[in-house]
Formats: sequence, structure tokens, C-alpha cells
Amino acid sequence: MSTIATPVKPRRVLIVTNTFWFTYNFLPALVLALQQSGYEVVAVAADGKYRQPLLPYVDRVRILRHMVAHSINPLREIRVVRELHKLYREEQPTIILHFTIKPDIYGTFAAARQGLPSVATVTGLGYTFLNSNPITYISQQLLRRALGRADEVVFLNPDDREKYIEMSPSLAHNSVIVYGTGVDTRHYAPRAKSSTVGGSFVFLFVGRLLYDKGIREYVAAAKQLYSQGLKIECWILGATADNPASVSEAEVVQWASLDYIRYFGEVADVRPYISDADIVVLPSYREGLPRVILEGMSMYKPIIATDTAGCRETVEAGRNGWLVPVADTPALTVAMRQAYLSDTEQLARMGDYSRKKVVTEFSDEIVTARYLSIIDEVLGTTSNSTSVPHDANE
Repeated sequence: MSTIATPVKPRRVLIVTNTFWFTYNFLPALVLALQQSGYEVVAVAADGKYRQPLLPYVDRVRILRHMVAHSINPLREIRVVRELHKLYREEQPTIILHFTIKPDIYGTFAAARQGLPSVATVTGLGYTFLNSNPITYISQQLLRRALGRADEVVFLNPDDREKYIEMSPSLAHNSVIVYGTGVDTRHYAPRAKSSTVGGSFVFLFVGRLLYDKGIREYVAAAKQLYSQGLKIECWILGATADNPASVSEAEVVQWASLDYIRYFGEVADVRPYISDADIVVLPSYREGLPRVILEGMSMYKPIIATDTAGCRETVEAGRNGWLVPVADTPALTVAMRQAYLSDTEQLARMGDYSRKKVVTEFSDEIVTARYLSIIDEVLGTTSNSTSVPHDANE
């Protein structure tokens, strides 16, 4: 008498983000680590130009037709919620990983309602906490309630975690800190400067052109330094964004016309620009954990950043860079001038320390191993994966 074998349910992870760009740029190491641990990885996001480049790295993609990152249309938001409920019922994943604010809110509620394990990663509080209006208040309250329903909540820095514990004390027991999404220290390795830089001292800003990234203070500091006769160039990489805090296109055009500013727009590979820069600058008002700083550190660059959430975790003042107060153009100008006047050996020592700090604290091996451990804890399983950081000098 024959017996019919019961089909084995596949181990499946859904990675839910607002855009495929986020998964493609920030989570490839995590995707690979999950696949090597035996999971089928399904990327879920709104459609976009990064869906096709992501396809070779994940097992499947699912498109959220109604997801728009900064939409506040109630009807559209209701459609997103319904879409997530339907998708989760169809996929029946082993666990769901949510990243960025809307998946953290809507996805976590949907997972909890269906009894599916989920981990929410708060990638940064940004506009939601830097501005006070009815929409941001509602977002804060929804996120607070949603995070209370996640099996585990990941914050990228201690400040963000403490902020939410103040609002929801229960998060003290189901939240952890994981420093960023990891950086590939082999990919972001040092390289020689190109011959096109000339004799100018180069500062580099990389990021979305948002006022709360400190871009206006950066340009103002550049103006001050140039007026003092310093031989500098201040480079800007990035594009305007669909965000209430975005710089206008007209202002970008005006900046690009200045003798001391070079604007390159959005580029596919930041490494040639980092290698040609002397200092990476990010005077942001608040971050989760800024990827561009980690990429610069991995390429042996000193850093100038603000003494705020997410940034202060990356810079040790005097060892691998400078920390300045938020929205303080005079202090930023002083720090940039000090960097300019530093001798080559001092900058090299700072760059060396940047690299060592990334390798030992922020590498993708360290971060992905931490996520695998969190998943194992949520599911009550034990992973066989191990991870060894790259050597700092390789």
C-alpha cells in the first residue's frame, strides 16, 4: 500500500521595501546570505527601473501596484493595505522583513493580522520626525502602533531606538540595534586618484538633494572657503527627490553655475568620485546610518559629519574626521577649513582608521550575520551560517 508524501512547505522570506532600488542598493548581501541559508527570497516593492537589475539576485519579485512612497491619498493607502494582505495570503512566507516606513506600517499590520512572523527595520526617522504637521504626527503614531506588533524591531542607531521607547516602552523588549545594512568592503576599496582632479582640494557630498541632508549649509560653507582664497572644489552627487524637503531644480542649476561647485547629478557608481575626493562631507540633520559615509570610510576617506543620530556612530572626532552641530554653517566651515589645512600624513591616518572602523563594525558580513541571528531567534531555529570580517588591510 503506497502512501502519498505531504508536500514540504518551502522556507520563504519576503523582503518588502518601498522601491526595488532600496533592495538592489542596500540589501544584496542579505539576499545572498538568506539564499545560502536555504530560503527562497521574494522581493516586494513598487515597480521601478531597478526591478530588472534586481531579478538575477532574488528568486522572484512581487510588484505593489498601489505603493507610492510619499502619497497621502487615503484611497491609495487603503489599496496598499489590501494589496499586502492579499499578497501575504498567497505567499504564506516563513518570515517577512519590512524596510522603510510604509512597509514598516502597513506590512507589519498585515503580517500581524495573519499571524505571520515579521521583522521591521526602521531605516531612519528623517522627515517624519524633523517636521511637525498633521501628516507626520499620524505617521509617527501609526509607526509606533505597528512596531508594537512586529516580532522584532531593528533600529540603525541608539537615538532612534530610545526615541521610540519613550513613545512605546514595550519596544525595550522587542527591539535591537543593527548598525546599518552593511557595506561591501571589497567593492568599496581604495583606488588611485584620477588625473582629472588637478591641484584642488576636493570635498564630496553624496545623497538625495534634501534640505535636511544639510546641502544648503554645505554650499554656504563652500562659498565662505572659496572667498577666503582656498583652492577647493566642492562636489555634489545626487538628484532632487519626490520629498517635501527636496531642493528645487532651479536652486540646483544656480549652484552648478558657481566656480567652486561641481554638480555631477545622479551616478551609477560613486567609487570614482569618492576616490578622487579628499574628504566626504554629510552635514545631515538626522540619519538612520548613512551609507555614503560608510562607503567613504571603506575607501580610506576622512569624514565630516554632524553630531546627530546615525552620523555620530560613524565618526570619532579627531580619529577619522570631524563632527559639527546640526545646521551650523560657521562650524561646518571651520571643520572644512581644518581638513583643508591638515597635512597629508594626518589625513592618511584618519583614512586608515575609517577603514578599520568599517571592517570591524559595519561590514556586510557583520550586518547579515546579525540579521540571520535575529531571524533564527524569531523563528526559534539555529542557523549554520558563520561570518568572518574582511581583514582591514586587504
